[in-house]
Amino acid sequence: MVFEYYVRLDCPVQVLLEVNRQWRSVALFTQPLWRRLLLSADAIPPSLRGACGSSDAIKLVLERSGASKLEITLVLGPDGPNSPKPEDRAALFKTVKGDPLLRVTFLCIIINPQMTLEDLVTHSLEGFFEGGLPSLESMMIASAYAIGNLYGPLEALLKLIEGSPNLPSVYLENVNRDFIIKASAYKFWKGLARLTIRNETDAIDATIFASCANLEFLSFSGELSCPDQPFRKPVEFPLL
Repeated sequence: MVFEYYVRLDCPVQVLLEVNRQWRSVALFTQPLWRRLLLSADAIPPSLRGACGSSDAIKLVLERSGASKLEITLVLGPDGPNSPKPEDRAALFKTVKGDPLLRVTFLCIIINPQMTLEDLVTHSLEGFFEGGLPSLESMMIASAYAIGNLYGPLEALLKLIEGSPNLPSVYLENVNRDFIIKASAYKFWKGLARLTIRNETDAIDATIFASCANLEFLSFSGELSCPDQPFRKPVEFPLL
C-alpha cells in the first residue's frame, strides 16, 4: 500500500529497487506498480520521470506489469536538429501495440508546440492506432501552447476509441477549435461523464456540449460563443 501511494505521487518505481533486497523483491513482484509507461524517443525534461526511451526498456516494464491495466503516455517533440526521425518515434511507440493496448485504461499524448507540422506528428504516430482500446477509461491530449493541424494525425485515434465501451473522461488542452468541433461529432463524445477543455485561443460554440447528456463534471477555460439563431434552446446538463 505504501508503494502504491508512492507511485500515485508520480515518483519513479526504480528508486524502490535500490533500498534493499526486500524492497526490491516486493516492488518487482507487485505488478500494478509497473502499470505506467512514458514513451519518448526525444530528450526528456527532468520533470518527466521514469521515461522509457528504448524498446528494451519498454519490454522490461511490460514484463514486470504482468496482466495489470496500463497507463501510457506518448511524448512527441520538440523538432530540432538533434531530434529523432519520425520513424524512430513510430518504432518506439509500436512496442506497446497489440496486447498491451488492450489493457490501457489511460492514454495521454503530449505534443511539443514546436511539433507544429502535421506530417511530423502523423509519421511519428504512424501505425500506432490499430487494433482496439476496449479498456480505455480516460484520454488526455495536451500541448503547452495552442497547436493546429491535429485532427488529421489523430483521426485514427478518434475512430479507434469509438469502439471503447467505457470512456467517461477526456482532457483536451490547446488542441485548437477545429479538433474539438470534429471530436464532438463522434459517438464517444455523447457518453462522456467528465470533460475538461483548456483552450486559450479561439472561441468555442457552446452548443457542442448539447449532446453530452451524461456530463457530471465540466471544466472549460477559454471563450464560449453562441450562434445567433432564432428559437435556440438552452443547453441542459441534468447530471452536472
